[in-house]
Amino acid sequence: MSESSSFARLLPPRPLRAYLVAVALPVAVGLLTRAIRQSFAPGATPAFGAAVALAALYGGWGPGLVATLLGAAGYFMFPGLLEGAEGLTRGVQYVIVSLALTWMSGMVHRQRWLAVGRAEENIRLRHHAEEAAARAEAATHAARQEAARAEGLVEEASASAREAADALTSLATAEQMRADLHQANAQFAAIVASSTDAIVSKTLEGTILSWNPAAERIFGYTAEEMVGGSIFRLVPEEYHQSEREVLDRLAQGEVVTASEVERVRKDGERIWISLSSSPVRDDTGRIIGAASIKRDVTESRQAAERLREAQRLRAIGQLAGGIAHEANNQMLVVLGAAHFLLRQAGLNEAARADIRAIVQAAERTAGITQQLLAFGRRQTLRLENRELDPVVAGFQPILRRTLAENHVLALTLDAAGAVARLDPRQLEQILLNLTLNARDAMPDGGRLTIATRIVQEPDSGQYVCLAVTDTGCGMEPETLERAFEPFFTTKDVGQGTGLGLSVVEGIVSQSGGFLRVASAPDHGTTFSLFFPVMEARAPAAPGPAASEGPGGDGRSILLAEDEDSVRDVAARVLVEAGYVVYQAAHGQEALDLLRALTRPVDLVVTDLGMPVMDGHVLGREVARDWPGLPVLYMSGYAETGGAAPLLPKPFTPEDLVRRVGALLAPAPVPEGVS
Repeated sequence: MSESSSFARLLPPRPLRAYLVAVALPVAVGLLTRAIRQSFAPGATPAFGAAVALAALYGGWGPGLVATLLGAAGYFMFPGLLEGAEGLTRGVQYVIVSLALTWMSGMVHRQRWLAVGRAEENIRLRHHAEEAAARAEAATHAARQEAARAEGLVEEASASAREAADALTSLATAEQMRADLHQANAQFAAIVASSTDAIVSKTLEGTILSWNPAAERIFGYTAEEMVGGSIFRLVPEEYHQSEREVLDRLAQGEVVTASEVERVRKDGERIWISLSSSPVRDDTGRIIGAASIKRDVTESRQAAERLREAQRLRAIGQLAGGIAHEANNQMLVVLGAAHFLLRQAGLNEAARADIRAIVQAAERTAGITQQLLAFGRRQTLRLENRELDPVVAGFQPILRRTLAENHVLALTLDAAGAVARLDPRQLEQILLNLTLNARDAMPDGGRLTIATRIVQEPDSGQYVCLAVTDTGCGMEPETLERAFEPFFTTKDVGQGTGLGLSVVEGIVSQSGGFLRVASAPDHGTTFSLFFPVMEARAPAAPGPAASEGPGGDGRSILLAEDEDSVRDVAARVLVEAGYVVYQAAHGQEALDLLRALTRPVDLVVTDLGMPVMDGHVLGREVARDWPGLPVLYMSGYAETGGAAPLLPKPFTPEDLVRRVGALLAPAPVPEGVS
């Protein structure tokens, strides 16, 4: 075979064949990749770039461009590869790389066939030179130059090949960078998934794009339910306009931070969240969406609200206690004045009846002030270590008379032997208040059950539980939430003071216990009162003596009280009882009187709360300078600082005379004490 015929087979391919190859290669790659993905490698990606490179090498730039376009169209056979930002990146990379390969491979194709043509021409010239070597030495030299030139072209072709290899290396580097980016995205996704805050991305129209597990926990919706849905599903209807304004601000590039906003869970419950939203930008800086971080602050908000409510009730309690204390002093004066009037001779029966009505009204008012003090935790309790069951059982007849004929009272007492620290009189007040409430809640009849039992609280020890359960109308959640507010009542005007349950809570709290209430409409109500169990029985707290002591017989008393009217009434009562009374408006004045008297008094009676020097300091000074001189304290508050013996206000004249007589009954203070 001759050289000329051999070079004839190395001619460039015909255009039709070159373009057919440019069409066939991408189609074959796409079909082969689909078969591979369906058979054993779902993650395989089509190598359209290789098809482009081969088409350009074979046919040049034109077929390379055709293969590039067909490869780009071939990606639509695999929609999953073009989804999201990663798909967009993959498409852009393909176009850039394919154009680069087309250019470089076409250049290689062109240089190759130029080199082949020149080589063919060189061989032809060399052949002619050999045939005419003798005739043209110069022609041979020219042929050699052409050969050298052809070698240069081959070098150029080699350089082009090296450039193509470098392009392939760059492509491999790009693939590695894409893998690194995928790993970084995976790490970021893990951080989002493990966050305890809801992290949500959305479009500027409010369509949700991502929904992490914390969002599922906070709002109750799964990612399948929310992705693709509207963010307005979580926003209460009355706040939709505000949410649209937030989206507009995000579209302007503003970071939006809201301290606390209200949102709606899947179950319809409204919760409070702390919200921060930021715009999301693409590689060019264009805002394409927004991301928000949401933290559930419902519990902390409720805790703050409970604290504010407790502070408000504490302030009301302090105010109510202060008012009750002043009212007690005035009722003491009224009772004292009525006592003096009733002792006058010559009063007709009508006048005595009027005075007794005044006494009854004053006593009722004193009872209301005691309720105010109980609400404010400031009343004086006579605490004793007592079994609960006998107190409840002993008060049963009164409770039965309180209920109507169509009511059933049942007692289940299972706390025998359990001793609690309580004031029996105040416990009876609790039972009476709860029974009256139960009666009003069962106008058509029903059952009232009073039960006791011993319970063990996990964190605080053993308690005696007193449960009062009725089968009445129950309470709505809104009513139950306000049940212990002072002056709150659901009864008609004039039918209740609104202090009953506040008093119950105050007494239980002062006794060191706590209470719980359970109620639902048409399912009755249960009040559970818990009193700490005491280890052993203790003697009763000091209380009034059972019988009146002897008369004054000229013994002397120093009376210290800052309220003039109270001091005048108490002094008059003691003078009528046969005592000599010295009066002081505060502790310092009382001390000055004691030091000025040549003969010490037999008893000091002092109020605890006074200006200049209070009763506590006066008592300590008396104990230091006049050892053995008894002191009787008076107070309308429960916080007495352990002062004893104590006469609670308001007291009747009989109470005062009885307590003073009891203290002086053993023996008068010896003369000469200094």
